Amino acid sequence: MHKTAREVCLRSMCFAETSRLRISHDGSHLRMSITCIRYLRVCVGHTALGDAFPNIDSWISKHYEAYVRYLNDRPLIDYILRYLKYHIGCSCQIADVSYQISQLVEELLVSGNPAAKLFDHWACSNLSELETRFDCELASESGLFKDRLLHTAAYMMCPNVAEGLFLAGAQVDVRLQDKTPLIVSAERDCDVIIQLLIDWNANKEATG
Repeated sequence: MHKTAREVCLRSMCFAETSRLRISHDGSHLRMSITCIRYLRVCVGHTALGDAFPNIDSWISKHYEAYVRYLNDRPLIDYILRYLKYHIGCSCQIADVSYQISQLVEELLVSGNPAAKLFDHWACSNLSELETRFDCELASESGLFKDRLLHTAAYMMCPNVAEGLFLAGAQVDVRLQDKTPLIVSAERDCDVIIQLLIDWNANKEATG
């Protein structure tokens, strides 16, 4: 919400204050939580890559590039990965959120699409209080997948995707073909990703 619009809505004795549509503080977090989870469910259940893509273990560069483009078109994912846990913690009706979480986890477990490997570490770290059925010990198996995505995002100069990958558990200094994401970004002369990597404590002394 724009700052000026927020001030109008919060101003005493204005229309918004007496409106039947006014949402309480707790209610707003509940709605944000459910909206965010539903958005993730859409991303998980309706990945636009199509059935023509092979199993993730057989992906080559073009598949990673297509998935980075897919993620780049969905910037709300970054916000969800960063703030969903906070919204859930402030929600007043946790049962409603718990149901949505259980549906998300079911779809992650059976979807067979890249989202299962993308969100597994994040789900274990942020949704454990709701007893998700992810086997968190298996989350490390998806590390290489996220590492490849991170290098691809650096090469394609997609900072939003890179930051989302960090939130999802990607390692900032992982080396592929003897290069770190910072080296790749420097070669591409992408100042935005370079600064992002530094903000995430990338090793500035790394060399190729």
